[in-house]
Amino acid sequence: MKVTLGWIREFVSFELGAVELAEALTHRGLECEASHEGVLEKVVVGEVMEVGPHPRAERLRICKVRAGQEVLRVVCGAPNVRAGIKAALALPGASLPLGRQVQAVEIRGVGSQGMLCSEAELELGEDGSGIWILPDNLKSGERLDNALGLSDWVLSFELTPNRADCLSVLGIAFEVGALVGAQVKIPEIQLEEPGAPISGRFEVEIRDPELCPRYVARMVEGVIIGQSPLRVRRRLQLVGLRPINNVVDVTNYVMWELGQPLHAFDLDLLKGGRIVVQRARPGEKFLSLDGQIRDLGPQMLMIWDGERPVAVAGVMGGENSEVGPETKNVLIESAYFNPMSIRRTAKALGMNTEASRRFERGVDPEGCPRAACRAAQLMAEWAGGQVASGELDVYPNPQPRVAVALRVSRVNGLLGTNMAAPEVRRCLELLCLEVEESSKGVFMVRPPTRRVDLTREIDLVEEVARVWGFHRIPSTIPGRSLPMVEQAVEGDPESRIREILMGFGFSEVITFSFVDPNGFDRMGLPPHDPMRKALGLKNPLRQDQGVMRTSLVPGILDAVHGNLHRRNSDLRLFELGRVFLPKQGELLPDEPRRLAGAMVGRRSPLHWVSDASPVDFFDLKGVVEGLCSELRIQDAEYLGEGFPAFLAAGAAAKVLSGHRELGWLGELDPEVQSRWDLEAPVLLFEMDLEALLELSVSIPKFSPLPRFPEVVRDLSLLVGEEVPSGRLLQMIKDMGGRWLERVVLYDLFQDPEKLPAGTKSLTFRIWYRSQEGSLTDEAVNEEQEKLLEGLKKACGARLRT
Repeated sequence: MKVTLGWIREFVSFELGAVELAEALTHRGLECEASHEGVLEKVVVGEVMEVGPHPRAERLRICKVRAGQEVLRVVCGAPNVRAGIKAALALPGASLPLGRQVQAVEIRGVGSQGMLCSEAELELGEDGSGIWILPDNLKSGERLDNALGLSDWVLSFELTPNRADCLSVLGIAFEVGALVGAQVKIPEIQLEEPGAPISGRFEVEIRDPELCPRYVARMVEGVIIGQSPLRVRRRLQLVGLRPINNVVDVTNYVMWELGQPLHAFDLDLLKGGRIVVQRARPGEKFLSLDGQIRDLGPQMLMIWDGERPVAVAGVMGGENSEVGPETKNVLIESAYFNPMSIRRTAKALGMNTEASRRFERGVDPEGCPRAACRAAQLMAEWAGGQVASGELDVYPNPQPRVAVALRVSRVNGLLGTNMAAPEVRRCLELLCLEVEESSKGVFMVRPPTRRVDLTREIDLVEEVARVWGFHRIPSTIPGRSLPMVEQAVEGDPESRIREILMGFGFSEVITFSFVDPNGFDRMGLPPHDPMRKALGLKNPLRQDQGVMRTSLVPGILDAVHGNLHRRNSDLRLFELGRVFLPKQGELLPDEPRRLAGAMVGRRSPLHWVSDASPVDFFDLKGVVEGLCSELRIQDAEYLGEGFPAFLAAGAAAKVLSGHRELGWLGELDPEVQSRWDLEAPVLLFEMDLEALLELSVSIPKFSPLPRFPEVVRDLSLLVGEEVPSGRLLQMIKDMGGRWLERVVLYDLFQDPEKLPAGTKSLTFRIWYRSQEGSLTDEAVNEEQEKLLEGLKKACGARLRT
């Protein structure tokens, strides 16, 4: 938001300079910078004394131009140059706005000591057909920017979204008035209404008062479209607006002045003699003023005439009712629209305008008539029109002003100050808030309707702090002691899982809950795979984040891809997060928690004594086994079937505990690895976090130290190649008898020349121990014979000899 210093001074008197004012307002919570704009160095008022022909160019003239006490010779080719006029003269060394440098030069053999300029060359207008002829009352030699008031200090504000009232010169003036203790002078409106009454000739109907609580219309007839006065055009340029014509400039000028967006319709292009405020029809298309065809939705509020939409309410008008060079009669719109409606419409259409910026933050509903009257007054002055008598003001449900209670004790308690009640009241009244003392130390404050941000007590506390001065608030250390928080004995289960994985060298990542719908194809999932049943987003931020994730794997793979392409080749990553699984007939999905991880690169950190071999399936399986062991999950089993399609066969497994499925692990299929543009093999796992937490044992059970010695036996079994070692291991645990204490697989032997075809040899070490006494060899042999018989019946295993 930009405002000129001179414009502010028209509303409030103060002595501060621009830089001092910007610094003071910044301390009040309005971040502001000051810069001097519109300065035209070495461009002066020149008086043309004589005009003669150029000896070598028929279209050029040699002019004698007075600039103060100095008379210069200037070669000029403008058709309107003549003796006796005053014009803009750029002296040698002048820099023009478009980067053109003026120097003393020879033109066709005749020296020229400057340049007579057009409005367009100085960017002060669009007329470039001839030199700019200035008023006769200007003094020769005076700097042009000073003579015409072209330069000014510009204050640039970075406003927070809640300060909609400061999106106007008037709003800034109230802040300056509170700063210097001066009264704000609101522009006096002296409106003459010589035209016929608007009532009876035109009508306004609001069909959706929730989205448009108020609509004011005024009529100005017989306007002559042309340029606005120079000071107006220059002021608009300095604040960043492009002058268009005197009618459109009025709407922009009043919007900047009072903060109320306006729109001007060509009255003769409106059909049916009426304005109707209603929503768009489904599938409606609309050609807006920027030349774009807009696809409208039924939730968008539109301004209609008697037959068709003529403007997107609060955002932009349409070409079908645009004010143009032939316009004679104008209808002025000054309305209040629902901020949420305007915000949604502007976002959906991708249209961010100065009007929508103000409406979506909230404008003053009581300011609509004043803005309409001000615009009608200026159109009559700048465009020569006649204002129709009266206005159409449709306001079916006036909004009452709400009083907010403010306790002085609350102010001092929050700010750490010791302000008295009169001081608090003074701060509020400086902001033109109505204050009444309802009881001792309690004020009832009625903010003006322009301050839409003041609705709670805490808002008023902030206003008191701003006016009183943030720099005056003392810095203190909180005096309260922090209570000790007892941690539960079992601790936080998720934190425990994080600690375990970080102990294994993993780092936690957090990825987006939105994923690329094309990622399912890259993963090679079958058409009816449950992971493909993802919830789509109506308005995704990006095309590659169009659905809610059904697995943590896509995010993990993206993280791996990003790290590998940044030369980070040794990775141990994990994520704890929710996935989103649609439920049949339900609006909201299930959101179960998952644990996923990935391993890539070397088995050990780079070191001269370390192993440089890459991680493999068994490293990943060791991590999952270690996790289950630390969580004290009993009887975790790994089956080489039932795992996702994007894992490599023979290097993947499903994880179970009893009949409860815990998850899966394995190596990413090479084709999927290639489609994901991954430079190294990736090992993945994903676990059901809810199942892990349910099956984990938080408090370990004590086992007494053994009193009797163990008996160790090695058992080499010959089984078919199709028999999983994990299944055989679990059988031994189930059939080993009451003395079996521990069993591990420690050898695998496969040799077609030494073993029967289609078989393999697995060697297990078994520990037997009794808590009642020492075991004899005969007793252990008897238990082992029972075990062999059971294994033979269950899977055809026999003792290898």
